[in-house]
Amino acid sequence: MPYQNDLLRNSEIVALTIMLDRLIPFDDPDLKPSNLKIINRVIDQCIKDDSSKAALMKIIDALSLDIMSSAVGGFAALTNDEQTKSILEIEKSLPEEFNVVLGATRKAYYENTKTAELPSNFNSEKEIFGKVLSKSDSSNQPRNVKSTQKSKNSYRS
Repeated sequence: MPYQNDLLRNSEIVALTIMLDRLIPFDDPDLKPSNLKIINRVIDQCIKDDSSKAALMKIIDALSLDIMSSAVGGFAALTNDEQTKSILEIEKSLPEEFNVVLGATRKAYYENTKTAELPSNFNSEKEIFGKVLSKSDSSNQPRNVKSTQKSKNSYRS
């Protein structure tokens, strides 16, 4: 179900959904972030305060303004590898904002009852994102990921 808010256009929701699928490594297609429908949880978490909302909007703007995606008709038209490269460029140019969205994505994904527990770190080879700010932060965990345990009251998709 699309996000029920005037905050984002449909094309932005599509681009953000694709980005979420690139941010979280998964082996089982059933555990693909878009299949778990975490988009609303990510947006809800990012619009809780003005700074997180601003970070989300900057990332969405960057997805739509990316030169590579503009040349082919939008972020969704890029190949998987091109999407990953584009996201890595956004992470490099907007590391603080990117980390907010990455943290919200990881939190929403790992709170889902179908996924494993939130890892204690994100240093595995499968993790390509979250490395820009982690060079100065040994925990390699985004700031807004508060807990490594699923709480009894956490949101369930």
